[in-house]
This record gives sequence, C-alpha cells and structure tokens, in this order.
Amino acid sequence: MAQMLPGISAEDCLNAHLGVDPGKVGSQNVEASQFMFYQRNIGPSAYLILWQVAIAGDKSITRIATAQAYPQLLVNVLAQYYPLYHLVTLYECPTLPTDEIRIEWIPLKDFTKAEISLLTTMAIPPARK
Repeated sequence: MAQMLPGISAEDCLNAHLGVDPGKVGSQNVEASQFMFYQRNIGPSAYLILWQVAIAGDKSITRIATAQAYPQLLVNVLAQYYPLYHLVTLYECPTLPTDEIRIEWIPLKDFTKAEISLLTTMAIPPARK
C-alpha cells in the first residue's frame, strides 16, 4: 500500500529562494504548455510561475527541448499581459546537495536567447498592483 507523505517541493524552494510570499499578492502556477494551449487566464497582479519552460509548446511529450519558434510563441502570449522589458526570473532548484541554485533575472523579451533546461522554471513577478 502506498502512502503519501509531505515533503519540500520545488515550489517551496522557489518561494524561499526568491523571497516570494504567495499570501501577499497571490501566485498562479501553470505548466508552460498548458498555459499556451488552453489560453489560461492569468492576473498580472500576482506572481505567475511557469513550469517546464524548456518544452513549452511541445505536444509530443517526447522531447527534452522544443523548436526555436516555441519560446518566441511563449513570449508572444506573455506579452499580452506583461511588457517585453518586464523582468522575469529563470530559476532552477538544486536537486542534489552539490547543485547550485540558478536565479537569473532577464527581460521577458530576452527569453528566446536564454539558456534553459528541463529544470528551468520561469517566475514572473506582478506587473501591476
């Protein structure tokens, strides 16, 4: 018989490392492809956490990275809610004690040029009150 036990999640690590208090302004968590495919409504007055941005837009679920056009599509969708110069965080939670935390702030417009991996999560701070 399986038993579910509480643990520390990647979201908990992200909140702690970035100093995000989801109770202060709110937080929305969406897998990046789901955000793109289903046109999720978001509120840019809360944090938006996009998981698995390295495979955003891939419907095959067989790749470890997507075609170059997909990151631009993600930027285009996000640009409906955020200015292109809005700073976003590329975050990677360490999975081993010897791993380093990645916290890299970039303008949204530069996402297509950024180094991303399957561990990369995009955290977008609120753009308005």
